[in-house]
Amino acid sequence: MFSSTVLEVAIGLFFFYLVVSLFTSQIAEGISSLFDYRAQDLRRGIQQLLDRNAGTSRLTAQLYQHPLIRSLFTPKGVLTRALARFNVLRQPASTGDLRPPSYIPAKDFAVALLDQLKLLNQQRETLSTEAQNIAVALNEFVRINKLDPNNPLRRALEDMLSTVDQKSAAAASPSATVLAQTPSTNPTNSDAEQVNPLLTLLKDNPYLQAEFDKLMAGRGTSAPIVLANFQAEIEQWYDAFMQRLSGRYKRNMRWLTFLIGLVLSVLFNLDSLAITFQLWRQPTLRAEVIARAQQEVNLPTTTPETAEAQLQELQALDLPLGWPNEGSVSPDPRVPTAPRGWLYKFLGWLITGFAASQGAPFWFELLGRVVNVRNTGRKPDSPSTDRADR
Repeated sequence: MFSSTVLEVAIGLFFFYLVVSLFTSQIAEGISSLFDYRAQDLRRGIQQLLDRNAGTSRLTAQLYQHPLIRSLFTPKGVLTRALARFNVLRQPASTGDLRPPSYIPAKDFAVALLDQLKLLNQQRETLSTEAQNIAVALNEFVRINKLDPNNPLRRALEDMLSTVDQKSAAAASPSATVLAQTPSTNPTNSDAEQVNPLLTLLKDNPYLQAEFDKLMAGRGTSAPIVLANFQAEIEQWYDAFMQRLSGRYKRNMRWLTFLIGLVLSVLFNLDSLAITFQLWRQPTLRAEVIARAQQEVNLPTTTPETAEAQLQELQALDLPLGWPNEGSVSPDPRVPTAPRGWLYKFLGWLITGFAASQGAPFWFELLGRVVNVRNTGRKPDSPSTDRADR
């Protein structure tokens, strides 16, 4: 009987935590979306990744102005634009009425970064120069041998020259290939301005520096292949960074959810200890809450949008939720009359806030397991046992 009661109280608590977690997570996601927490966290992370020793965010700012990255910007909502107008959101002024991306694909990041480091343009210039050298050599061959205009060899060489010219133009054109879908390097930049961002990036990243050394060693016939490999290494480097950033964002959101859960616990008196005692003392109430939990496990219907209504239904079941109304009978058991009672209540609020920070998926899975354990433990009487009793 004792173990059965403990399981039933646990089921009631876990169902309560599931509803609270859904409610708090909806508020947390709304705050995160309103203030662009994901986008801001991504930009700060990229700035730490690229400009950790530069003292500025120049390379990051240039990266965010790249056409590939700008294409990921989305229009801001009305409320977000209003907050940005009053400088509530800490975003660069260059974003305007656009919302910075909360996620950048690895390929877009690598292409934009290589272009900002001038490597793509350098490779295009190398290919263009080689194509022009071939064209000059073919022209010189035709001039020296004085081939007749109708000579098949001359016509073949002219076709080859035309093809070389097209390849040369394609190599110099930003839209020629996928890697070249980026703006050309500004010829007014000094050599120092072109080299410094690359040196700053490679200084604290030995892994990328080793790959860049391979790129420099492979300049020539194998340079395009090595450049593609270098881009792939940057994509892997960025993916590893995104995994760390995602983990950090989840930890920050857990703290935010805990604070929201604690505030809601105080506002609506969501006291875990009081609920536990009430479930323990009242078998009828416990059975009603368990029935709702069983229904939720079999056919999930509680969503972030319906979580508040679910809390009100739990309060209607005589759970000690909320504060007494004005003019209610005093003393109300929900309002402590001694300092120790307030200490226990604050502890109950803390427990509720911590439970909310674990997230709804955690409580739904745990609730399902405990419900299954309880159902498995209840074995029906067999017919043979009934006959023996008779």
